[in-house]
Amino acid sequence: MGRPGDYLFKRKGSQNWWIRFQYTGKFRTLRGVSKVEFSLGTSNREEAEIKALDHISEHKRLMFTIKGFVNSEVTSKYLEYEPNRLHPTPDGGSIYAHEKTISVFNSSGVLVREEPNRRMVAVRFRLPQSDYRDVEPFLAKKEHPDSNVIEDWISQRGLNKHLANEAREVWRQLIKILNGRRLSNCTREHAKQLVRVLQEEGNKSSTVDKKVGHLRAAVNLAIQENRMKSNPFNNVVPKIDDKLDRQPLSDDDMATIRQNLHKLSLSDQLLWKLLATTGMRLDEPFSIMEEFREGDARYVIVGTKTKTSKRRVPLPTCILELLPPKIECPLFAGSSETAGKRLRYFLKQLQISYDKDKGTGDKRKVVHSLRHRAKDRLRAVRCPEDVQYEILGHEVRTVASGYGRGYPVFELRNWIDLVGF
Repeated sequence: MGRPGDYLFKRKGSQNWWIRFQYTGKFRTLRGVSKVEFSLGTSNREEAEIKALDHISEHKRLMFTIKGFVNSEVTSKYLEYEPNRLHPTPDGGSIYAHEKTISVFNSSGVLVREEPNRRMVAVRFRLPQSDYRDVEPFLAKKEHPDSNVIEDWISQRGLNKHLANEAREVWRQLIKILNGRRLSNCTREHAKQLVRVLQEEGNKSSTVDKKVGHLRAAVNLAIQENRMKSNPFNNVVPKIDDKLDRQPLSDDDMATIRQNLHKLSLSDQLLWKLLATTGMRLDEPFSIMEEFREGDARYVIVGTKTKTSKRRVPLPTCILELLPPKIECPLFAGSSETAGKRLRYFLKQLQISYDKDKGTGDKRKVVHSLRHRAKDRLRAVRCPEDVQYEILGHEVRTVASGYGRGYPVFELRNWIDLVGF
């Protein structure tokens, strides 16, 4: 496995950066090739590194799998779905398993398809010690004995992937500070040390308070369940007014973006237009798996950040031609984090977002500024405040309050069509 940076190179006579993965010995035999290389379609090193992230991550996972397979032993064999019982699916449907086949039903109980019930094997990895250096970042770490404190809180709150990962990351940072101590031995000085670490990373006070707040809330839950006696994370973040107010993108910004939108991939163009026209948070489009209809209005349900963010969002008329006739699978591939990096780079290139290397752009203008712009556009056309809340997911409960309530979707669509991109 190559060192970081070894993957990217330039071909003679080409201005674009290429990515190369090489395989030798047992890896070449199992992979079936000795080398894979292709162009990343850009001459800019920073953009190439961003585009390469998913490819490198997948390559490392593949190498880890191959190493584990070569040095593994089968411990058991089983069917993917236990026969003679019904298995619920995340989309509200179900799967009935037989010995050799499975029958897949949609949420209405209609048979969609039949597939083989695949035979699976469980394996135990036996990696040589010399291999651990390369694959260690991908191996499961030994859990701290108190990890259930944060995991129980994440489960109880039903946090989305982004917030759950943020909570686990700040937990890992605390574990390093505790250096082997149990959570019951965590003092306010340890908590203050964590605050300093987060501040040194460049986090604003509000962000530090939010991250420490994950631990504070988790410990409060543990106290309620008599697993802890005190909370060292109460009132440890100093109150500093260093908040950077986000600015909505201006009409001139949007005009510049429209002129250069072709520089994005078709998928990122759709993502940008969806964010601009609906005011969704960046991660919300990546949760879209299906669509619904109310009359002739098409809509999706998004929002898992809080109970008040879960809502119906009409699909704007101006982007319907970019969408499939009916959304029946994930609308976007990859992760919101990687897509966000691409969009941030795009805004930096247009000198809209701040570029510290070039000293151009505005720190207050980011991808999230599209949400502020949507809010401003709705206010400017005198959209009632409760309708704004229902579209953007703020302060009051919408879908989460119960289906059958709220404004008709076609009315929400009429307002959302006024936002535009």
